[in-house]
Amino acid sequence: GDLPLATAVALWPDAHSVPDPRGKAVLAALLEREPAVTRNWLAGIGAELERQDGRTFSAFDGRLSDPRILEQLAAEFPARRRFSAGQLELYAACPMAWFFRYILHVEPIESPDERIDVRQIGLLAHAVLRQFYLRMGSELGTTNLADERLDPDRVSSLMNEVLAARLAAEQVGLTPAERTLWEIQGRRLGKMLDRYLDAETDRARKAGGIEPVHFEVSFGLPIRSSLADAASTTKPLQIDAPEGMIELEGRIDRIDRIGGEEGAVGIVDYKTGSRIAGPKDVLRGEAFQLPLYMLATQRLLIPRCDLDTGVFWSLPESRVVKAIGPRAKPPKEGKEPVEWNEMILSCLDHVRDIVAGIREGRFILWTHREPPTFPRFRHAMRYSEVRLSRKTGGEGGAA
Repeated sequence: GDLPLATAVALWPDAHSVPDPRGKAVLAALLEREPAVTRNWLAGIGAELERQDGRTFSAFDGRLSDPRILEQLAAEFPARRRFSAGQLELYAACPMAWFFRYILHVEPIESPDERIDVRQIGLLAHAVLRQFYLRMGSELGTTNLADERLDPDRVSSLMNEVLAARLAAEQVGLTPAERTLWEIQGRRLGKMLDRYLDAETDRARKAGGIEPVHFEVSFGLPIRSSLADAASTTKPLQIDAPEGMIELEGRIDRIDRIGGEEGAVGIVDYKTGSRIAGPKDVLRGEAFQLPLYMLATQRLLIPRCDLDTGVFWSLPESRVVKAIGPRAKPPKEGKEPVEWNEMILSCLDHVRDIVAGIREGRFILWTHREPPTFPRFRHAMRYSEVRLSRKTGGEGGAA
C-alpha cells in the first residue's frame, strides 16, 4: 500500500532488511482487519526506528521541516519579534526545552514544597536593594558606600528598615504558618544583606568609589509605572541579521558610575542561584545577559558612555563571582584572558544563530551539559546518551 516500507521492519530480526513475502502477507492481513489501528501502530514503529536507528536528526528529534509548521513559526516569530537574554540562554542550553516552553507553552508540574520559592526570595532581595539605594540617595545624600561621610551604623540601620518594611508587605493576608516561614527567611536574608554591605563597601573603596545611579532599568519593554527609572526606554536593542533586524529586550538590576561622577559606567546583576555564567560561557554561546546589557547601556540607556565592567553579584556568597567588560580584571594565572571585542562579536553571532534556529524549526535536544531547566522536561524529551552519541559522533549532546 502507501505505507513506508521501513515502518514494518520491527516484524523482522534485521531492522534494516526488506520484509519477505510472509511479512508482507501479515501486514496485508492486519491492514484489512484493523486498518486504522494497524496504520497508527506502524507509524509509531517507524517513528521509533527513525528516532533510535537514524543517523541524522529528523522531525522525531525536534528538527521541524513541514512547510506548514515553518510558515506558522515565521508568523509567530517575525523578523521584529523581541527576545530576552533569558530566552536566548534557554535555547542555547536546550532548544527542545525552549520549544516546550515558548511554542507548546508547557509547564512542568511542580512538586508541593513547604519552603518559600527561591524566585520569591530573589525578587524580595532585588526590591530591598533597589529601595535601599533610593532611600540612601535621598536621606544620606549619596549611594556610594565608600563615601567617608557615611555613618556605617546608619547605613546598616537603613538596610534593616527597608527589609522590615518589605517583609511586612509580603506577609499581608498570610496564615500564621506562612508568616513564620517568611520571618525565618527574613532573618536569613538580613544576614545575607549585612554581608553584602561589608563586601560592597570594600569593593567600592578599591574602585575609588562606586555610585549606583539607576535601578531596574528596562529597554524594549513597556513602561507602565511612573516609578520606572528615568533611564528606561521602550526602544529595543537592535542587532542586524540576514533575515532582518533582531530586537532584544531586558531589565538591568543596577547601573553604576565607577571612580567618580564622570567615571566609566558599570552594571550589576544580582544573583541568588548557584550557577553563574562567565566569559567562556559567552564565547560558547551559552550566556548573553551581561554583554547584551552592557551593549544596551552604551547604545540606548547612556549613549556613548565609557564602559567599565559588568558583574554578577552573588548574594549568597557576598562577592562578585563573574565580571566581563573592557576593564574587567585579567583572569588568574593559568587562564587565558578573553578580549572584550572578541566576546561581543561572538555573542552577537550566537544571537543570530539562535534566532535563525527558532525561525527554521531547529528544536533538537542538544546540550554540552545538563542545564538547570533540563530535568524539568526529562521524560517528555526522552533523553538518551546512546542516541546522543550515535547522532553526534560522540560530540555534544542530543537525542
